[in-house]
Amino acid sequence: MDDAEAQRQIEQMIKFIEQEAYEKAQEIVVKAEEEFNIQKGKTVQLEKKRIIEDYDKKLKQLEVDKKIKSSKALGAARMKVMDARAKIMDNLNKEVEDVLASISKNKDSYAPLLSSLIVQGLYRLLEDTVMIRCRKEDEAVIKSHQVLEKAAEQYTAKVGKKVNLTLDSKTYLPPAPTGGPIEGKTCAGGVLLLTHGGKIVVDNTLDARLKLVVEDCKPAIRKMLFN
Repeated sequence: MDDAEAQRQIEQMIKFIEQEAYEKAQEIVVKAEEEFNIQKGKTVQLEKKRIIEDYDKKLKQLEVDKKIKSSKALGAARMKVMDARAKIMDNLNKEVEDVLASISKNKDSYAPLLSSLIVQGLYRLLEDTVMIRCRKEDEAVIKSHQVLEKAAEQYTAKVGKKVNLTLDSKTYLPPAPTGGPIEGKTCAGGVLLLTHGGKIVVDNTLDARLKLVVEDCKPAIRKMLFN
């Protein structure tokens, strides 16, 4: 083999190696691009999933915040309605209390009422000796109109047994309301019945009777006023 032939074969080998290297390089590039595209696709999918999850999370939080805000607004509205209703009921009670306070001003009609309240209390106690406690301003009415005597007679006629009634001249019920801006404990009228040294008490004041009536009539009053 002469030098020219040897040189030609060397050049062919070089071209073959270069071609093989080029093809290998191309194969590596293609494979790298494929792996890059696959990885890029995975990254995009993961990022899309993260964005969707983040969006869903924020959307759920917005819904929760909206519900909380709505619940607070509804609660505040209900409180306003309840406050308004309570004020109406308080005003109604005040008007009734004013009417009750005026009852004791007419002594001729108030005395029989006191007698009836005492008799009702006696029916509940069924005791032989009972002390009657009244307001200081009612003491004269009870004495002048013989309220205790008439109550005892009515009770005896109904039950068939006598009762000894005494008027408490040491302790009195609170006075009538004056309607002033600053006022202590008051009583619209009526009596307390005490027995066994004050251990058993029947509250037959007009205020106590009013509370019972209001409690019994509250559903009907609310329905009439607010429905």
